[in-house]
Amino acid sequence: MSARGMSTNSKVPNHRFTLALHSDHSLQDGLYATLCVYHNVVFIAFRVLVFEMVWPNQPTFFDIISIPNKPAIPPTRKPLHGRTITLEPLTAAHSDSLFSCLGGADNATLWDYMPDGPFTSKADFDNFIHYAATSEDRLFFSVMDRTGLQDAYSGKAVGFLSLFRIDVKNRAVEIGFVTFSRMLQRTTAATEVFYLILAFVFDELHFRRCEWKCNDLNVPSKRAATRLGFLFEGVFRKHMIVKGRNRDSAWFSIVDEEWKGGVKGALEKWLDDDNFDADGRQKKDLVSIRLGK
Repeated sequence: MSARGMSTNSKVPNHRFTLALHSDHSLQDGLYATLCVYHNVVFIAFRVLVFEMVWPNQPTFFDIISIPNKPAIPPTRKPLHGRTITLEPLTAAHSDSLFSCLGGADNATLWDYMPDGPFTSKADFDNFIHYAATSEDRLFFSVMDRTGLQDAYSGKAVGFLSLFRIDVKNRAVEIGFVTFSRMLQRTTAATEVFYLILAFVFDELHFRRCEWKCNDLNVPSKRAATRLGFLFEGVFRKHMIVKGRNRDSAWFSIVDEEWKGGVKGALEKWLDDDNFDADGRQKKDLVSIRLGK
């Protein structure tokens, strides 16, 4: 790394400096790259070398940025088992339980930021579940309660979510259509839902990137994403029109290095029985665990 004075002109004083980071080797056929950062603005310049010594058996620039050309494994319809919940592929058999905790006028606000719903008609809800369960480009899971969130729902579906925009070539996938009943929201089981789906995506299917997108007005969804370890990437303005209203979309993601480097471990420590007292209250919050506090 070197510091170089900027050339003198009326706009850039010559007493200011820029930091230049140089590649150790030519990029291709003697082309040499210089990356400069000046006043938070990034510039890149190229020059051609007449002669450059290249040490044998050393990686080139393209060697360094290359990754194995191996696609992710397409997700299959299989159950994912946890301690408090099981994620089962959505089927029509789940419709009655889901409608009782997600449908009707009392649950209309659960659908405020969803592309579909709310559903007051059981027939309309059944049609929606049939569409979701048979989708060829979206993999929906029902969240099956294993701990008795409410006695009437023990062993039954209490919410659903989906994997979609499944890009196995580039190894990217999105979690979406997250629709949780009130009894599931803000529970240990809700956190385990995302641990199971993220472990499936990264550890079993070998995706590099998992995305989370939501309406920028949906503060609870944005808060949930950052709590779980998703990194905020920005807002896509006027991204969609949903139910006749503008939607600016907030984008979040976790990449494989982040999953292996701390997100997974933090979720496992938070979900461990030792992190809860006799009344089921957490001893340490998830963000503090991830930050090592």
